[in-house]
Amino acid sequence: MTMTAMETAMELETTRFGVITFNDEDVLTFTQPLLGFHAYRHFILLPGPQGSPLLWLQSIDDGQLAFLLMDPVQVVPDYATGLAAMVREELNAQDEGGVQFYTTVTAPRDGGAIRTNLKAPIAVHRGTGLALQVILDDPRYPVHYVLPNQSESAPNQQD
Repeated sequence: MTMTAMETAMELETTRFGVITFNDEDVLTFTQPLLGFHAYRHFILLPGPQGSPLLWLQSIDDGQLAFLLMDPVQVVPDYATGLAAMVREELNAQDEGGVQFYTTVTAPRDGGAIRTNLKAPIAVHRGTGLALQVILDDPRYPVHYVLPNQSESAPNQQD
């Protein structure tokens, strides 16, 4: 990461997007690390593929690390997280209204089913710049939810 002419503008070399420029206020700081990625706490959100509702969560600690995200309400309209008071407090959120939830998307290289993780959404409060991965204790939300329209059959939910 290098500083550019503007004091708060920074550049990052990434493997997916080349050099990207961002400002301090674009950075999301995870209050706790993502599961399995303990060394990475700082990310920015980038637009996903053109015409897609997807987003990228790009690490600014490592230009090679990025996660594909989606709004889970797109596939589960009644997706509800019921933010616990502890989570609101950790994100400095006064209420649930300022918090957006995203789920990670996995698109296997072998052409297998595209899945999203409804069990462990990422809560983002853009107002405070804080984020947190939440583990939901709700059996309706599996770790591997196969996204619809990939086969002739109905969406398949697997744990």
